Amino acid sequence: NISSKTSIYELPPDYIVSQDILVGAKLGSSVEIKDSDIHGVGLFASKDIQEGEFIHYTHVYHNTLKGWAALQPNHKYNHSFKDNCEVVEGNRCMKLIAIEAIKKGEELLVNYADNDKLEQPAPEWY
Repeated sequence: NISSKTSIYELPPDYIVSQDILVGAKLGSSVEIKDSDIHGVGLFASKDIQEGEFIHYTHVYHNTLKGWAALQPNHKYNHSFKDNCEVVEGNRCMKLIAIEAIKKGEELLVNYADNDKLEQPAPEWY
């Protein structure tokens, strides 16, 4: 399991299962996956989250692919221009951080356009 103190170098090799998806990551203790009104499923606050709080890791840099691999299910946040979280790039990992206080039950949303390493918003998302 990945914790907030887990180094990228401590990730077990069984996380690598396909070209760009890694499985077995542990959701942060403050989130859960639920059906989303925005798209499919999303991440929702299971308790109040403070502004600036680390939620969990979302991606790791994959040396073989020479690119970012999403951690499953941690990357299940949805896009919104009214974001309450951001994905921040660190040392060979990306992490989800709250950019404002989030109440229990609210969906965690990221503006994909703010990070060119994420899937970019499709025209119909505007």
